Amino acid sequence: KRDIKNLERKTITKCSKVFLSSEWALKKAKKKYKNFYKKFYHLNLGPSFRKNIPIKHIKNSIKKRPINKINLITLSVDWKRKGLNEILKINKIINRKGIKCYLTIIGLKQKNYLDDKNVNFLGFINKNHPKGEKIISDNLIKNHFHLLLSKSEAYGLALVEANSRGVPNVTFNVGGISQIIKNDINGKIFNKNECLNKIADYIIKTSLNRKRYDKLALSSYREYNYNYSYDRIINKFIKLINN
Repeated sequence: KRDIKNLERKTITKCSKVFLSSEWALKKAKKKYKNFYKKFYHLNLGPSFRKNIPIKHIKNSIKKRPINKINLITLSVDWKRKGLNEILKINKIINRKGIKCYLTIIGLKQKNYLDDKNVNFLGFINKNHPKGEKIISDNLIKNHFHLLLSKSEAYGLALVEANSRGVPNVTFNVGGISQIIKNDINGKIFNKNECLNKIADYIIKTSLNRKRYDKLALSSYREYNYNYSYDRIINKFIKLINN
């Protein structure tokens, strides 16, 4: 930890400009490195996907999402920090309410014991390879919501990746997440102490209202396209570099 801190300070000292992915991280950095606060700038991170999906394909995929059941997905590598226990509970709550709900888990390198026929565990998939990216992308695009109930999160790249496939997010208001998610635009933010039953009711109410859901899903893609596509990010980066 000491070495990391030393390297971080030396890097910031050497650089003329430092880019951080959220206003939350920006405030933290300015507070920590008060002498270098003028070097810090906000710049969004885009998805780690190489392939961009055109809006026509997104619209078709939204229409194909079922209306008689709910499909949920989470891209989570860390079981505890990413809130997998809470996500599993929400999936069970929805099923207990008489609504068929299926959860797909991608990212975890180790499979915890799961005795639930409504959970599909795909494990860790390397999205740096085209085949891995396609598997994750194909799974995302079939789902109604992406869930990320992190206990801490500096940004939340998976949220942007979900939006890039027209999938709204359900998440907790921690760290830099509120920088990405806007209620009723590209998902829903809940307080981290929110009752899981209330979150489940929101998912049910929104998913089963076809008009409301389709509007939210399409709006999620448009939010990604406007703020998190690489065309937008690179253009802003060039302006900041030349400033």
